Amino acid sequence: MRHRAGFSLLEILLVLAIIGLLLGAGTIVLNPARRLAVARNQQREIDLRELESAIKQYRLVEGSYPAGITSTEREICDKSLSGSPDCDGFVDLSPLIPEQLQAVPEDPQDDNTTDGNGYSVTLSENGVLTLRAINAELGETIQIN
Repeated sequence: MRHRAGFSLLEILLVLAIIGLLLGAGTIVLNPARRLAVARNQQREIDLRELESAIKQYRLVEGSYPAGITSTEREICDKSLSGSPDCDGFVDLSPLIPEQLQAVPEDPQDDNTTDGNGYSVTLSENGVLTLRAINAELGETIQIN
C-alpha cells in the first residue's frame, strides 16, 4: 500500500475558508474603533434629546425660547471651559441651569479648544426647533426636530 504525503487541494481550501470566516467575523465583532464611534453617536443622540427637553421646558416656563436661538444655525456655547468663554456667535444656554439642566452637555469628543460644545440649534420660521450633532461619526447625521 502506498501512503500519500501532504494534504489534498480540497483540504487546504477548506481550512483556508474556515480561517477566513473566523477572521472576518472576529474583525466585525471586535472592531473597537467602530464600536466606540457607535457609542459616541448614541451619546450624542441622548444629549440632543436632553437639550431639546430642557429648551422646551424653558419655553413653557418663560414663554419664549432662550435668547440667541434664531433661524440661523449656531453652535451652543461651552461654558465648561476654564476661564470665561467668549460666547459671541454661539447660543448661550446658561439660563437653563440649574432649573432645566444641571449642565449643558458637550460632544463626547470635545477637545475644549473652541468655545462651542459640538451641538447646534436652529428655530425655523414656523417654530420648529432643530438640534444637530456637528461632529457625528460614521457618516451619520444626528438631528432632532
